Amino acid sequence: MLQIFRRNRIVGVTSIVLFVLLILFSCRNYILRGVVNAKIAAVEARYGIDVQYRTITWNGLRTIRIADFFVYDAHRNTLVSLSKAKVLLAFKELIRGKVNPLQVNADSLNVMLRGLSLAPSEAAALSAETFSVDTTQHDIRFDTRNINRLLRLVIGISTSDINITNFSFQYADSATQFYLQAPSISSLDGKFSSTISYSENSMKGVVVATGQTSKHNRTIRFGFYGANGEIVEIPFINRLLGAQASFSSLNISLDGTLLQSDSIMVSVGANVSNLLFYHALVSDRQVMLQSGDAHFDIALSSQKITIDSTSFIRMNSLTVPFYVNVDTRSSVKLKVAANTGFVKAADLFGSLPQGLFTTLEGIGVSGELRYMLQTDIDFLNPDSLKFFSSLEPRNFRLVHQGATDFTALSDTFTHSVYVNGSLVRQLHSPSFVPISSISSYLVSAVVASEDGGYWSHKGFDAEGFRYALAKNIKQKRFARGGSTISQQLVKNIYLNQKKNLMRKAEEALIVWLIENNQLVSKERMLQVYFNIIEWGPNVYGVREASQFYFDVEPKDLSLNQSLYLASIVPSPLSYRFRFDSLGVLRNDVASDFFHFVSNTLFTRGLINQQELDSVNTNVFLTGEALNYLKRVAVDSVSMDSTITFN
Repeated sequence: MLQIFRRNRIVGVTSIVLFVLLILFSCRNYILRGVVNAKIAAVEARYGIDVQYRTITWNGLRTIRIADFFVYDAHRNTLVSLSKAKVLLAFKELIRGKVNPLQVNADSLNVMLRGLSLAPSEAAALSAETFSVDTTQHDIRFDTRNINRLLRLVIGISTSDINITNFSFQYADSATQFYLQAPSISSLDGKFSSTISYSENSMKGVVVATGQTSKHNRTIRFGFYGANGEIVEIPFINRLLGAQASFSSLNISLDGTLLQSDSIMVSVGANVSNLLFYHALVSDRQVMLQSGDAHFDIALSSQKITIDSTSFIRMNSLTVPFYVNVDTRSSVKLKVAANTGFVKAADLFGSLPQGLFTTLEGIGVSGELRYMLQTDIDFLNPDSLKFFSSLEPRNFRLVHQGATDFTALSDTFTHSVYVNGSLVRQLHSPSFVPISSISSYLVSAVVASEDGGYWSHKGFDAEGFRYALAKNIKQKRFARGGSTISQQLVKNIYLNQKKNLMRKAEEALIVWLIENNQLVSKERMLQVYFNIIEWGPNVYGVREASQFYFDVEPKDLSLNQSLYLASIVPSPLSYRFRFDSLGVLRNDVASDFFHFVSNTLFTRGLINQQELDSVNTNVFLTGEALNYLKRVAVDSVSMDSTITFN
């Protein structure tokens, strides 16, 4: 009797389950449309769009068919159109309420976007504003949960079997018309391939895209190269960055070593061949990199990002391993390290991308070099900042000069001064004032204020750079430069027309070559420096400065006059704001500098106690600068008198 009861109960429960499943199967399309419509309503409310479709139905137990699917913006412009699609879902995932597409077949998928017209500078400013981070915050966290979901979604979708016919993408704004078309996009068993034609305004191209993905191994590989061996021009880069770029081939890889909601480890790699790039902020010429690789092993947790020391960047035959760590647990801390190990010096200089360091092109060297960098920054305690940078030679020898002969500084030469790209002055070395004919007060004051370690370092002062970087972090602005006198001289002589990001690296290499190979003596470099730098409006060199401000020769400058001239070296055109209408130096803008530099000179034994006691800001203009100041004042009054108020 008990067995009969149990059997009947099982039959009854089974019948109920089957009945419920039958009801669900019969109503599955209503349920599907209800779920889809609820999702669509949420998306429409969030993004202000309108989603329409003719049919979305089940075909069997795990296949969904879609027909005539459209997305419109608020102005009824079509954003997405899809003629038809069929999506096969994983049954086990579907039972658990998850959508995991195994196969996707779609026909006539078109995406059309319309954007606002932003100039490259505006776009760059917007990006900087959007992604800026206040490094003084105590609690900065990275959203590892959503990053994990995004990575898994990308890998999951990419490993589906996909076949899309007649795909197109269009983008248009007031400045750009972009169109991309692929007759077929297919991915079978994780292998992807497509031939894509594109056009951006007058630019046209065809690129072959291939790839391979594995959900089990959590890997993605993509490759891009020009059809028929042609060069691939990168679209949108001019609009977004104001740049031009192209390549022969580009390969990108991603390996998800560990993907969890609280911890992520990925390896990202890329290699490119025959990369051509131009941007005025990077170089004044087109830059070419024959081959380049990058590999990043990245570990991410909620308050820490580490790029492991197994990471590297390779340019041609030069490989630079590096390490980066960002820790935000108590304060924002940044550690960066790089060490090339000893490499052939010819490989280092020969691997520099063509067009990037034009003054060094064609240089001949032998021996070995090793570059090392290490920095440790606590943004809440900038004074604790640590910085080390060194280019170490081993049996290094300069075989021959390249495009520029740096030893010419020791010979007769003419220095051309450019302002905003226009030639304004030419300074001839035979007329330079010798160091021995310049007041020792001025020489000592300028060296003390601009580069205290000038006589001991070899062109680069790591401690001075560390101090400048710490000060800039504290003041949250570029308050102080870390350039030595040698670097300032090289910038003025060889790079004065270059206003780009790589100028600093080129400047450092030139200074290292000159100082470490003793191509020019310290005394000669200092003499040239004093005779070419700007001291005021169209005032160049120490002789013009002495006469312009005080109507004296450089050797006759007093201590206070020398302190004043040293104070304006960083900003020579601001001199007129330092004096009152009678040509008397304002105490409030000079006292701190006078006090600091004079005490430095006293500590170093360059002035005695009596000279230190005589230091004051009672400096009077007695040269042409006084007349210039009066003319500017008169012009300002005349300009003000033309302004009327209603």
